[in-house]
Amino acid sequence: MLVNISSLHEVRPDQIRHRIEAIGQRTAGCVYRKQWNDWDVVFDRTHPVQRLFVESMYGLPPGH
Repeated sequence: MLVNISSLHEVRPDQIRHRIEAIGQRTAGCVYRKQWNDWDVVFDRTHPVQRLFVESMYGLPPGH
C-alpha cells in the first residue's frame, strides 16, 4: 500500500509523471491519495479496449 498526501501539487508535471510511474512499479495493492482539489479533470475513464485499466489526466485551472 502506498500513501500520498498533499505532495503532487508541489512539483512540476514531469515530476508528477515520474512519481506516478514509480508508484506503479513499486506498489501492488492500494494507493491512498489526498491532494488539494485545485486540478481540473481533463479525463477520467475506463480504458476503451482494456476494461480493467483506468486512465485519468488532470490539469491546473487557467491562471493558477
